[in-house]
Amino acid sequence: MIRPPRRLPLPFLLLCVLAAVPAWAQGPKFATFPAAALPEDLPITVRMPQSAAGRPNVLGMTFGGLLGAVPGVVAGALVGYEIDRGGRCYSDEWCGLWGALAGATVGATLLIPAGAHLANHRRGSFWTGVGWSALVTVAGWTTAIALESGEVLIILPFAQIVAAVAAEAHSTPAPAE
Repeated sequence: MIRPPRRLPLPFLLLCVLAAVPAWAQGPKFATFPAAALPEDLPITVRMPQSAAGRPNVLGMTFGGLLGAVPGVVAGALVGYEIDRGGRCYSDEWCGLWGALAGATVGATLLIPAGAHLANHRRGSFWTGVGWSALVTVAGWTTAIALESGEVLIILPFAQIVAAVAAEAHSTPAPAE
């Protein structure tokens, strides 16, 4: 007997939505301390932490990469399927599958770094993200072929998101002090 999936509680869903909100949209942050409150003869030098305004927002870039992954995989799979099928294959039930997999991979490889780059306000290097995403793609497909298992391809978009966000964060210039 097939059971319907259990629904997630509403507070959990709200927390997930709130966690995806970028830090800049969560309200003002009071990171500075008024200098008038410090005694004049303070024996230790106090250095206030750097403002988060210029640093890359990793959570926002991850969410942007995830938002880029969905249309990348779907559109790439549709285009790859149509190219592979080519209007000539009607008897084989697996017709178009390899084209759909290849198209989904290419779409994700390009749109995941694009989503992370746009979420970072185009401050980093888009092409560095594409390069690292492509390296992860090649490694994932090589592993899937070597193990003769397609299960590795399931985690491939998530590994591409990690690579694209890391490349984008690393290529973002440091904020001016």
